[in-house]
Amino acid sequence: MYLKSIEINGFKSFANKIVFEFPQGITGIVGPNGSGKSNIGDAVRWVLGEQSARQLRGSKMEDVIFSGTQSRRPMGFAYVAITFENANRIIPLDYEEVTVARRVYRSGESEYLINGSSCRRRDIVELFYDTGIGKEGYSIIGQGQVEKILSGKIEDSRELFDEAAGIAKYKKNRTVTEKSLEQERQNLERVTDILAELEKQVGPLEKQSAKAKEYLKLRDEEKDIDIHLFLYDYERLKKEQEENERQYKIVSGDLEDTRKTYEKIKEKNGKLQDQTQAVTESLETKESEKEELRRKKETKDNEILLLSHKVESNTLLITHYEELEKQSDEEKDTKTAEIEVLKKETVQKKQEISDGQKKLEELEESILTRKKEQESCEKKISGENDRLFSIMNTSSDTKEKLSRYAAMEEQLEIRNAEYNSRYISFNSELKEYNETAEELLKQQDEAKEAFEKQENLYQELEKREEHLQEKEQKYQDEMGNLNQEYLRTKSRYETLMNITERYDGYNQSIRRIMEQKNANPGIIGVVADILALPEKYETAIEIALGGALQNIVTEDNETAKKMINFLKKNRFGRATFLPLTNIRRRNSTISPSVLQDEGVIGIASTLVKVEERFQALVDSLLGRTVVVDTVDHALSLSRKNNFSLRLVTLDGELLNPGGAITGGAFRHSGNLLGRKREIEECKDSLRKAKAAWEERKEALSELKAGQQKLEEQKQQRKAKLDAASLLLHDLSNQIPDMDAKKEELSERITSLKEEHQILKEQIDEIRSQKEALLKEQEDNEQIHEQNNTVLDSLKEQLSEIRAEVSKLESEKNEQRISLSKMRQELDYLRSNKQRIEKEIENIKNSLEENKKEIKRLTEENISYEEEQKTLKAALQEITIQMYGISTNLEELKQQRSTAMKKQNQIFQELESENEKLLILEKEAAKLSSKQERMKEDFESKIDYMWETYEITYNQAFTLKHYEVKAEEAAEQRKQKKELQRQIKELGNININAIEEYKEVSERYEFLRGQYDDIKEAEAKLLTMIEELNTAMKEQFTKEFGNIQQMFTTVFQDLFEGGTASLELMDNENILECGIRIIAQPPGKKLQNIMLLSGGERALTAIALLFAIQNLKPSPFCLLDEIEAALDDANIVRFSKYLKKLSKDTQFIVITHRRGTMNAADALYGITMQEKGISTLISVDLIDKDLN
Repeated sequence: MYLKSIEINGFKSFANKIVFEFPQGITGIVGPNGSGKSNIGDAVRWVLGEQSARQLRGSKMEDVIFSGTQSRRPMGFAYVAITFENANRIIPLDYEEVTVARRVYRSGESEYLINGSSCRRRDIVELFYDTGIGKEGYSIIGQGQVEKILSGKIEDSRELFDEAAGIAKYKKNRTVTEKSLEQERQNLERVTDILAELEKQVGPLEKQSAKAKEYLKLRDEEKDIDIHLFLYDYERLKKEQEENERQYKIVSGDLEDTRKTYEKIKEKNGKLQDQTQAVTESLETKESEKEELRRKKETKDNEILLLSHKVESNTLLITHYEELEKQSDEEKDTKTAEIEVLKKETVQKKQEISDGQKKLEELEESILTRKKEQESCEKKISGENDRLFSIMNTSSDTKEKLSRYAAMEEQLEIRNAEYNSRYISFNSELKEYNETAEELLKQQDEAKEAFEKQENLYQELEKREEHLQEKEQKYQDEMGNLNQEYLRTKSRYETLMNITERYDGYNQSIRRIMEQKNANPGIIGVVADILALPEKYETAIEIALGGALQNIVTEDNETAKKMINFLKKNRFGRATFLPLTNIRRRNSTISPSVLQDEGVIGIASTLVKVEERFQALVDSLLGRTVVVDTVDHALSLSRKNNFSLRLVTLDGELLNPGGAITGGAFRHSGNLLGRKREIEECKDSLRKAKAAWEERKEALSELKAGQQKLEEQKQQRKAKLDAASLLLHDLSNQIPDMDAKKEELSERITSLKEEHQILKEQIDEIRSQKEALLKEQEDNEQIHEQNNTVLDSLKEQLSEIRAEVSKLESEKNEQRISLSKMRQELDYLRSNKQRIEKEIENIKNSLEENKKEIKRLTEENISYEEEQKTLKAALQEITIQMYGISTNLEELKQQRSTAMKKQNQIFQELESENEKLLILEKEAAKLSSKQERMKEDFESKIDYMWETYEITYNQAFTLKHYEVKAEEAAEQRKQKKELQRQIKELGNININAIEEYKEVSERYEFLRGQYDDIKEAEAKLLTMIEELNTAMKEQFTKEFGNIQQMFTTVFQDLFEGGTASLELMDNENILECGIRIIAQPPGKKLQNIMLLSGGERALTAIALLFAIQNLKPSPFCLLDEIEAALDDANIVRFSKYLKKLSKDTQFIVITHRRGTMNAADALYGITMQEKGISTLISVDLIDKDLN
C-alpha cells in the first residue's frame, strides 16, 4: 500500500486544480518560502479528518478555502482527494485503489467521500486505525512538530507512542465505552431519583385514593339531600314572595298620602321662614353698621396712643445721642496718641530687617562656593567608578571565557580519546571482513548453477499463468468500471432523493410547509409532486405553470388556513395553496380547430398524467395553455387567433394573450418536474449495472478455478526454485553487505582521521587563547588596585565638603526664620496703625450722624402733636353715630321674636307628619329588603346547585324521587350537616388521586425493570473497560520495550555514537503517564533533552520517529522541513537513513536542503508565478536550479 496521488482544488493557495502523482520511494517537494509547500501537508491532514483550524494554521475552518487575490475572486469551496494503492488490502475495503476525499463550502456545509460515496468523518478515522496514518499518527510531521514531540504537552507525545504501540484504537474504544458508561450512570441516576420520588408518591397516593373514593360516596349522598331540600326551599320561597308583595302594596298607598300632607305643611313653613329671614337680614345690617363704627373708634384711639408713644421714644433718643457725642470726643484723642507710638516702633523694625537680609546673602554666597567644590569632587569619583566598572566587566568576561575554554578543552580531550578507541576498533573489523568476503565468493558460484536450472523450468509455468492473469485483469477492470458506474449512479440517486426530500430549489416558505407534512395529513404536496410527464414536455409544462409549480395542494380549506397561520406566526414568508375542495372542473375554451393547426402538440393539461382526483386542478392550471413545437408555429397560430391564446413551445418560449412574448435561455430551477423521471432512470441504471457486474463475477470465478490448478503445479516447482534461490539470495546479500561494510569502515576510518586532525587544531587554538586571557586578567587586577586608592582619597575629601555645606545650610535656614519673624512683626504694626486710623475716621462720621438725627427727631415730635388734635375731634363724631344705631336695633329684635314663635308652632306640626312618614318608609323599606333577601336567597340556592352540581331547577325536578314535608326538612338539614362533618374529617381530598395512583403504580413497575437493565449494562461496560485496560497494558509494555531498543540503535547510527533512552514518568499509570526522552550525544554527559542544542534536539526527535517507522512502518510518511535545523554532516546521515527506510515506507519530504533533494527519487517544485496562487512547475526546471 502506498499513496498514489493527491488532488487539490481551492484549498488555501491552490486555486487551480492540481494532481500530484507519487511513486514509491522518496519524493521531494521544493520551492521558495511562502510558495505553499506546507499547504500540501495541511491538505493531507485535513482530508484525514482534522477539525482544528489552528492545527491547519488558520483561525476558522473557512480559512482553508482559497480567499482570492487582487486579480482572482475567492472560491466557494475547497476539495482534496488522496488515492491509495490497496493491492495488499491493508485498508479493509475490497478495492485495488481507495480514494478518500473531503469537500467544504463557504456556507459551512461539508462532506466526506470514500470512492465517491458519502460517508462520515468517523468512517475515515476508523479506516486508518493502527496504520500510523491519521491526524494523531506519525505519518504526517509538520513544521514545529519535531520540537513539539520533545517539549510539548504529555498528551501530544502520548498520541505518537500510543499509535506506534497499536493501542490508539483501543483507547478510542475505551473512550467510547467510558462515555457509554457515563450515559448509563446518568440514566441510572435519573431512574434512581425518579424511583425514589415515585416510592414517596405511591404510599400517600394509595391513602389519598381510598379517601377520594369515600369522599365521592358521601358527596353523592349529600347531593341527593341537596336536590330535595332545594326543591322544598324553592316552593316555600315562592309562596313567601307572593305574600310579601301584597303587604308592600298596602304600605306604599299609606306612604303616598302622608307625603302629600307633609308637603302642604312644609310650604306654609317656607313662607313664614321668608318673613323671619327679612327681619333677620335688617337686624344684621344694623349690627354690621354699629360694628364698623366701633372699629373706627378703636382705630382712632390706637392712633392717638401710638403718636404719644412716638413722641416719648423720640425724646429718649435725643438724650442718648447727646451722651454718645461726649464719649466719641474722648475716644478720638486716645487713638491719636496710640498712632504716634506705632510709627516709632515701625521705623526700628525696618532697620533690623535690613541688617538680617545682608547676613543671609553672605551665607548663600559661601554655600554656592562649597557646592561647586562638591560637584567637582563627585565628577572625579564618577569617572573613577566608570573606569573601575569597565575593568571589572572586562575581568568578568575574561573569567567566563576561561571557564568556557576549559570546558571546551575537556570535551575535546574526551572526544579525542573516543576517536582513538574507535580508530583501533574499525581497523580490527576491516581485517575480519576481508577474510569472510573471499569465502562467500566461492559459495556464490556453486549456488548460481543450481538456481539457473530450476529457473528455466519455472518460467514456462509463469508464461501460462501470465495469460490467465491478463484475462483476469481484463475481467477485474470491467468489474471496476461497472462498480464505478454503479457508485456514480447510486451517488446521483441518493443526491436526487435528498434534494427531493428536502425540497431544494423551492422557496423557504414551501420547504417549511413540507416539513409539516407528516404532522398535517391534509397537505398533499406541491404541484410538481402530483404530475407525471415525458421528458420532452418538461420545459414547456414548467414554463406554462410558472410560479404555480410551487403552489401547495391541500385536501381542504382548513389545512390551507392552518398552514397560512403557521407561516405568519413563524415569519417564514408567503405561499399559495390549492385546496381540492375549492377546485371545480372547467370546460375548455380552446376551439378544437386550434388543435388541428400545424405544429400544435395539444393542450398542456392533456400532456400530463395525474390521479383522477387531481384532474380538475390540472385543468384549471394548464387547461387554457396550448403546447406548440416551435416559436414560428406559435407566432403563426397566435396571429391567426388574434393573439387571444396562451401558447408555450417545447423550448420554453411563452406567448401570452395580447401578444407579449417571453423567451431566452431557460435555466431549470432545480429541474423540479424532471426529478421523478431522473430518480426512476437512476433506479433502472442501478439494476442493469448490478446484473452486468454479477455476470462478470461468475466468469471471473471460472477463471480463478483454472488458475488454482496451475498454481498447484507452480507451487511444486517453486519449492525447488525457492530452495536454490534462497541460498543464492543469502550469498548475494551477504557479499554486497560485506563490501558495503568494508567501504563504510574505510570511509569511517578516513573521516576519523580528518576529524582527529581538526580536533587537535581546536585543542591547540583553545590553549593559546587561554594563555592570552590569563595575561589580560593579571593586567586588569593591577589597574583595579590603583583605582581603589585614588577613589578612597576622593571620597574622604567629598565627605568633608558635604559636612561644611550642611553646617552653612543650617545657619542660612535659621537666619531665614529670624527674618520671616521680623517681617511678620512689621506687618502687624502696620495693620494696627491702619486699624486705629480707620476707627478715628469712623468716630468723626458717627458724630456728624448723631447731630443730624437729633434735629430730625425734634421736627417729628412737633408733627405728632398736631396730628393728635385732629384725631380727637373725629373720635367725638363717631360716638354720636353709634348711639342712633343702638335705638333701631332694639325695635328689630322685638319683630324677630314674634315671627319665631309662629314658626315653632308650624315646625311641631311638620315634625309630627315627618315621624309618621318615617315609620311608613321604614316599613316599606323593610318589606322591600325582605323581598330582595328572598330574591337573593332564591338566586343563591339556584347558584349553589349550579356551581356545586351544575343542575338547574328543571333538572333537579326530574331527579326528585320523594316529597319533603316541613317537619322533615329540619331532619334532612341535620343529615346534610353530618355528611359535611364526615367530609370535613376526611381533610383535603385529591379527586385525581385514584387515576394518579393507577398511573404511578404502573410507571413504578416499568422504571423498576429499567433500573435492573441499566445496572446490568453498567456491570458489562465496567468489565469491558477493565479488559481493554489489561490488553492495552500488555501490548504497550511489549511494544514500548521494542521502541526503547530501536530508539537507542537509531540514535547511535544518526549521531555515530552516544546513547539515548526512554523512561515512563509513572510506572503505576503506564497508559496515561508522560514519557521522558534522555539523550547523550558523543562526548557529552547524559542529560535531559531540553539541555541539548536545537540541532541535537531535532536529530534526537528524528531518531525517535525513524525508530517507530523501523518497528511499525506506515504506508507513507509526509515530512515538512523536519531537517531544517541540521548541519550538512547530519543531513548526509539523515538522508542515508531515510533512503534505508524507504524500502518499507513511501516518503514525501518538503525541504530546502540540497542533501535531502539529492536523496529523493523524484522532485516536485511549488512556486507562485501568479501572486497568491501556488503552481506546480516541471522537474526539468528544478534540475536546472539544482545544477
